[in-house]
Amino acid sequence: MKTELKKENGFTLLEVILVLILVGIASAVAGMGIVRAVDGYMFARDNSSMTQKAQLALSRMTREMVEIQGVTTAGGSSIMFTAPMGAVSDNRTIGLVGTTLKFAEGATALASGDTLVDNVAGFAMTYSKSDGSAWVLGTDAINLLARINIVLRLTRQDVGGGYLEFTTTVNPRNTGNINAPVG
Repeated sequence: MKTELKKENGFTLLEVILVLILVGIASAVAGMGIVRAVDGYMFARDNSSMTQKAQLALSRMTREMVEIQGVTTAGGSSIMFTAPMGAVSDNRTIGLVGTTLKFAEGATALASGDTLVDNVAGFAMTYSKSDGSAWVLGTDAINLLARINIVLRLTRQDVGGGYLEFTTTVNPRNTGNINAPVG
């Protein structure tokens, strides 16, 4: 009697193990790609948020400082000045309190003023004349103040740390300087 071997359909154990290994490798590669994409999205979102905060703070400072008529104190991280408010002039102060950039009007203390932006890693202002030389309060007349250069650094909150730096230049228009740049 002749015995016939029946051919059975199915997979061997070796084939199943090999497929499971290949699926695991493909899943790991796809997972790493998804993690990188999410990290990139979070990085872009955080940068966008920080840029928006910085732009709002710099716009407010520019709007206030362009109206300068007189300067009471001028330092690297704060300035107190007078600017028109209707028919009268009013004191205004912009400066760094800890890691928060603040703005105060009138007799309001700077620490109690409005927050312009927080998480500040650095804030610096330099004052210059039309020829580019330094303007010094108490030595130079107000009509020689042509530019206020502002550098604002915001601390990154993500794992990488570091900061983003933003700069602007303010050209006061009420100082009486006929040589001051426009804009």
